[in-house]
Amino acid sequence: MKTKKNNGSEKLSVSMSNNTSRERRAKRKAEFERQRTQQKKRQAKEWVGFDSMLEGGQAYLGDNQWSSTLVMSDVSYKASDTDQQAHIVNEWASVLNMLVEGQQAQVTVRSRQVNIESLAHSVEMPLLQDANDKWRTEFNSLLKRQIGRATSGTLVEKLLTLTVEDDDPQRAVASLNRLVLQVSARLASMGCHVKRLDRTQRLRAVHDALMPDDGFRFSEEGFAQSKTDSRDYVTPWAFDLRDPSCVHILESEKDFYHTSIWVRDFPPRLSDELVSRITALKGAASINIHLSPFERGAGIDLVKQQKTSLDMEIADRRQRNIREHQPADYLPPNLEEASEQVEDLLDKLNSSDEKMIDALVVIGVDAPDKSTLYQRVLEVRQILSSLSLQGDAMRHMQLPALVCTLPLGARPVPVRRTLTTSAAAIMIPFTSEEHFDPTGVFYGTNKLSGNLIVVDRTRLLNQNGFILGTTGSGKSAATKWEIEHVLLTRPYDQVIIIDPEGEYEKIRNAFGGALVDVSAGSSQRLNPLEITLNSDNDEDPIRERTSSVMGMMNSLIGGVNGLSPQQEGVLDDVVTRMYQSYNPQLKQPTLGSLHELLMLDERPEAQQLSNALIPFVNGSKSGFNGQTNVNADDRLVVFNTLHLDGSMKTFGMMVVLQHVWNRIKDNRAKGKGRIWIYVDEFHTLFSNKYAADFFLSIYKRARKYGAGITGITQNIEELLESHQARLMLSNSSFLELLRMNATDAQTVKSLLKLSDTQVSLFATGEPGTGLIAAGDVFVPFDGRIPRDNPIFELNQTNAASQQR
Repeated sequence: MKTKKNNGSEKLSVSMSNNTSRERRAKRKAEFERQRTQQKKRQAKEWVGFDSMLEGGQAYLGDNQWSSTLVMSDVSYKASDTDQQAHIVNEWASVLNMLVEGQQAQVTVRSRQVNIESLAHSVEMPLLQDANDKWRTEFNSLLKRQIGRATSGTLVEKLLTLTVEDDDPQRAVASLNRLVLQVSARLASMGCHVKRLDRTQRLRAVHDALMPDDGFRFSEEGFAQSKTDSRDYVTPWAFDLRDPSCVHILESEKDFYHTSIWVRDFPPRLSDELVSRITALKGAASINIHLSPFERGAGIDLVKQQKTSLDMEIADRRQRNIREHQPADYLPPNLEEASEQVEDLLDKLNSSDEKMIDALVVIGVDAPDKSTLYQRVLEVRQILSSLSLQGDAMRHMQLPALVCTLPLGARPVPVRRTLTTSAAAIMIPFTSEEHFDPTGVFYGTNKLSGNLIVVDRTRLLNQNGFILGTTGSGKSAATKWEIEHVLLTRPYDQVIIIDPEGEYEKIRNAFGGALVDVSAGSSQRLNPLEITLNSDNDEDPIRERTSSVMGMMNSLIGGVNGLSPQQEGVLDDVVTRMYQSYNPQLKQPTLGSLHELLMLDERPEAQQLSNALIPFVNGSKSGFNGQTNVNADDRLVVFNTLHLDGSMKTFGMMVVLQHVWNRIKDNRAKGKGRIWIYVDEFHTLFSNKYAADFFLSIYKRARKYGAGITGITQNIEELLESHQARLMLSNSSFLELLRMNATDAQTVKSLLKLSDTQVSLFATGEPGTGLIAAGDVFVPFDGRIPRDNPIFELNQTNAASQQR
């Protein structure tokens, strides 16, 4: 028994010893792997393109170089005509010409594939557990279908990195900041809006290039506490360089492959399509244009050296011609052409602001595996070949080439090409403008890029806008589409529609709302003389109401020429006294009240006015005489003005507008949501001077009161005959221009200063397509939806209606 016990103890001891040894070996192995990983990480960190970064985003690259990065908005280049494109290129050249020796620019235009599901999720409508969720579900299904069919699924980002060189850090940062401000102002003057990236934003830009599938973990607060190296947040685990034609980038979530292609040779005439063609590729790709100007004298000397070399070659050739008994002046075509080009270049440098620029163009391509990478590299080579460009695979230089694709301004590869400013500028980074506000309305897709167009009108300078198009252009459906989005996504906002054709009854039935039949014979009544005395401090409510009543009376009983000055004087006096004596505890004054006061006034003009009002007080047109009996406080209210005619039409519209204006003021006083007002057949308001003036006053003040007015019309020529209407159109922050006739299109072109190409988008387009202007951004759009969708049926005007 004793022996057995000892044997058991020995076995247990050996077992414990073996376990301990295995644990020690495992720990040593884990420690070795950890140290090796840290070593690889330290080695990788040396190849992320910068040494340190300040909170303002200024990066120190080493060798006394500092850089900052700007993100640029796009400029509508493709949609511009030839002259405008040339102007944009010249403007871009002037930006490049701002650089002097010791300064550099890196233009980075990069695209990345986005998940269609996540893209759809960014614009879909959240369900609110109410009766309208069935419509939200329909819209979400339609949006997902439209996005999958039309969008490219690619997001394009345009960055400009500026670099300065100075051995004094403080002086370098100050110089860099000045350059950033100067270039930003110059870009803004050509319609390109820029934003300077701070440290967080800039590190994210580098992180997205090197670690796209890893979460970005940097924060200023955490960084201040940890005292770590800013490069740690953007450095992948390792760079695998065993294949000299690419870099295998290893990160924690997944790894990927990257290849850089250097554009080695340029043709005599460069194409403006290089950037747009590369970024249109499926998958992650970038084009990086590094530009460093020569000092003017040095640039001229460089060309003179080239000319001297060519002159010597020409002289040698002529001597050989003599020896070989050939004409002495004969030169091979390529030599003669080269000589002429150098002469022209030297002349340009001496007579213009043209500069010589040291240029490096590197195209970066990412892929999840080598086979996909090789396919994408082949596509890049095909694009370069089609543009008469030659690319080099940069074997054994892939890691420094990768650094050249990061938005840092670093260019550690020893290859260069010399270009002029104009040649560099033709590699224009701009293509088509985009507009994407996550909180906005989805209007369709960009016809040029396939990207989503999402506009939040409440974030524009003002909420006012126009939707213009001829019959069958999709104008009504476009209006309904926006109204539906507002009702379904902005639960605290209200929608008011002035509907002269009974066009919006389907929407009212679908979403619930009040219908107000506005006519002289209607049982529903709006009192045109209502007044609210609790007004803002900056307004005199009596003076304001008196002014609007004067306009109404001119419209109602003023005839073609309006009331006489004497009649206006009397009316102003009587209306003012009527409102001054008004007791808010009693009933509101009415047309009957005004008629009685005029009857009691012995002045001849008062009697004339009193007699003129009789049909509207006691006669067949007395529908507006009396207290308001309409409770139109619903979120959606439709004022149907179909049965207004003759003199009552303009007057009735003014009464509706006054009622709407009262509601806008009351809405602001109560702190409610925004009000969206849609006025169809908008042009009819401008057939009467007083109605036009009254509407213009509301239009100007709407933004201040949290409201936005949208005018809808097909009679564009008639509308634009009014000075007030032209003023409104030119000052609106939102325009949706659909198909219209050539005359109207040219009138709009002149007013908005559009290019011929932009005009063609709505002068000859399909129904439901055209041009959207949001602020100063103009985007060609396709907002058509399939006929087999319930929303199409909801928005259908009649059996012959076109697709949206």
